[in-house]
Amino acid sequence: MRKVLVGFMVLMWAMSTVLAAGAREPAPRSSGVHCVSRFVPLGPAHHRVQRGTARSLGCYESFSAAIQAGSGGAIVLPSWVTPASVTDAILEAATIRPLRGSALVGTEYNGLDYDGSSHNYFGPSTCQDEIIEFTNLPAGEDDVYESGKGFGGCDHNKKFVGPWLAGDSITCTPNCTGYGSLRNEVSSLRYRP
Repeated sequence: MRKVLVGFMVLMWAMSTVLAAGAREPAPRSSGVHCVSRFVPLGPAHHRVQRGTARSLGCYESFSAAIQAGSGGAIVLPSWVTPASVTDAILEAATIRPLRGSALVGTEYNGLDYDGSSHNYFGPSTCQDEIIEFTNLPAGEDDVYESGKGFGGCDHNKKFVGPWLAGDSITCTPNCTGYGSLRNEVSSLRYRP
């Protein structure tokens, strides 16, 4: 009888260990590097449209480090937030001080369904104030994106196959799990309300 009881206890312990392991938070889906670019205006805004280029602020091993760098330390994301799971609500809750001239307007992904490496674009403000256009993505940022998200009121995001917002395009409202025929062909971006 004692052997049966010990065996039953070992079985119960093993099952509880397996169940506890299954209850843990899943590992982040996205892997790779997480890069940041800040908007550099080409001139003054014209009818609430800001045209500019992207200036790289570097790449980071963690998504939270990339967002913190791009926001100038204003957004500190918990480590469990991935590029795939980030939302406007999470960004708002993680904002520890007012954003000054650097708001996350969009994240582009090198994989479908918000997977793979991410590139995070910071504009001078949210899209509630203006339309932000990255007119010519630099080498390493063009022709690599497969999906994307918009943030900060950027609810209509257009991806263009050519520089200067030219050629075929796709509009995301605000997110696209895939860019269809523009997959790995995006060369310029427009984020707007």
